[in-house]
Amino acid sequence: MLRIDGRSLTLADVERVAAAEVEVALAPEARAAMGRSRELVEEKVASGEVIYGVTTGFGRLADVPVPESHREELQHNLLRSHAAGVGPLLSDQEVRVLLLLRANALARGNSGIRPMVVDRILLHLNRGMHPAIPEAGSVGASGDLAPLAHMALPLIGEGNSWPVPPARPGLPPRSWPRRNSLPCASRPRKVSPSSTGPRPPPPWGSSSGTGPCGPWRPWRGREP
Repeated sequence: MLRIDGRSLTLADVERVAAAEVEVALAPEARAAMGRSRELVEEKVASGEVIYGVTTGFGRLADVPVPESHREELQHNLLRSHAAGVGPLLSDQEVRVLLLLRANALARGNSGIRPMVVDRILLHLNRGMHPAIPEAGSVGASGDLAPLAHMALPLIGEGNSWPVPPARPGLPPRSWPRRNSLPCASRPRKVSPSSTGPRPPPPWGSSSGTGPCGPWRPWRGREP
């Protein structure tokens, strides 16, 4: 079992996870750090403090307050609107590395996101339930918003997660061996949805960053 804390992940660990040779869990110290970060966000929201993207809109709507009754809807709509990638799907190994890197980044405890969100990401990873993520749509320097939104949609019971094998439509042949003995099916799967809240929910924490830039180049070089 590989335990991630946001600070000690190695390239060898990434290789093992990409090949489905090891399961991944959140380290206890990382869970505690995430809990403290989450409590701070909830305290600030309860005090009426304005927090960008939590109690306000995004971008040009940063000065527009969002009523508490619409905050979860705002977060979910953010994922839906950004999940607009196109082209072939990322390979299974690329998706596995993306899930790992995103979980590891959130494990640092700097995002105000709940530990259960990382648990849910790792559930998809360990079960071989790989989100369907188109390879085109990243802006790179300003964030891999589209790929990460596709990654995060299954966390709220939307989008698609594909088991492996069989290969997904649109993917080129791959030479990596299949080492995942988890149950498989020929159709998309979903796990039970979870709110990325409670109030305020921060799905944008799971869809902001440049995680997809990490796995693409190394794993593309391994394909025939």
